[in-house]
Amino acid sequence: MDRARGCERCRGLADALGRMLREKAPRSLTDAALWLAMREPQLYLDPKKRSPLSERTIYRRLPMDIGEGIEAASGGTPSRIVLRTSGTGRGARTEIDFEQGQLP
Repeated sequence: MDRARGCERCRGLADALGRMLREKAPRSLTDAALWLAMREPQLYLDPKKRSPLSERTIYRRLPMDIGEGIEAASGGTPSRIVLRTSGTGRGARTEIDFEQGQLP
């Protein structure tokens, strides 16, 4: 049962991130956390209180949830939603974007 809920949540996250990236891509991790907190709060709920988690908590969890990438569709073609680092040093930031290509 937990695995089924996890898969459902993963699909929900992929759908939500896909909608977000179709509005504007790429997005910084900070922007993505704010977008999810405002528009899709049901994706990140406190397990005990069942209330939405803070933007900061979502920011910390997103990299783990995306991991190596989440299968999604962009414009009807298969793609993955991935994390990328842009810039170097103090100017580096993590972005979320579509990675185009065929899925296995």
